[in-house]
Amino acid sequence: MNPTPKQFGNYSNRDLYLVSLSDSNALQRIELPGSRYFFLLIVWHSAGADVDELFHIAETALKSGCVYVCTFGKGCESLHDILDETVVAWETIPEDRPIDTGNWDENHIMTTWHDDELLEDAIWFFLNNTFVDEGLTKDCRAGVVLAIGASPEEEMKIRSALTQPEEFSAEWVESTEN
Repeated sequence: MNPTPKQFGNYSNRDLYLVSLSDSNALQRIELPGSRYFFLLIVWHSAGADVDELFHIAETALKSGCVYVCTFGKGCESLHDILDETVVAWETIPEDRPIDTGNWDENHIMTTWHDDELLEDAIWFFLNNTFVDEGLTKDCRAGVVLAIGASPEEEMKIRSALTQPEEFSAEWVESTEN
């Protein structure tokens, strides 16, 4: 069964969703109403995951239409690297692209990793520092947090940030100024 994203709020003209999974095998595709492409934050402590599991998440995210992906958690740099390698493979062999990317190519897919940061820092970055080329803006109207095996505390922080993103961002800025 494919998980249904739960919509929380809207921020910077993006509908905000959460997909919460107990393990990575449950993800088949991320489908969103009204947005061909989307921004993604993967919250997953994937340090013990094998390469096939990491590749499954990377390929599924990209095939679903992710155009900017941030990874967070212990081991997230490996997931980030596999995302980058997948994008490079698509650039090398364009006829093997698994999604219709219209008039843009995969070198527009941005990736970042946030392994040595607080979850709040990664969420703030996702909400406030992820952008796409102007030509994609009308087709990229959603932000998704994919939480895999998140602790109850992590899930609570994510839900709070997605429910009240303006307040979350203002509090984050205030906390970093002190």
